[in-house]
Amino acid sequence: MRLLEGPLSQGHEGRAQSYRQVFADGQAWQVVAADAAVAEAAARLRRVQPAAGGLSAMAALELACAISAGAAVLVSNDDQLLDCHPLVDAIDLPLVSSSRHARSSPRSST
Repeated sequence: MRLLEGPLSQGHEGRAQSYRQVFADGQAWQVVAADAAVAEAAARLRRVQPAAGGLSAMAALELACAISAGAAVLVSNDDQLLDCHPLVDAIDLPLVSSSRHARSSPRSST
């Protein structure tokens, strides 16, 4: 799981174990299938603001899955999403880092 990459790469075994426990709890975690509709949404997200660099395929897929699921929060280790890409700012979805100190996008701090 991509979410574990951040804590594991930084040697944070305790944080990784906490995530594993959450993954095992079906009440706290929802797995979203990357079906055709999610794949198309990800492709459309990648086309938004290409002059600003656009989103990587993985970042677009993460975001499309979160939107599809109606997520309250997106936990990610993708720096592109966490650095508040302009597209992410347009969506009312707080972002939390799995590997850095938790933070949300600027719009939620006002």
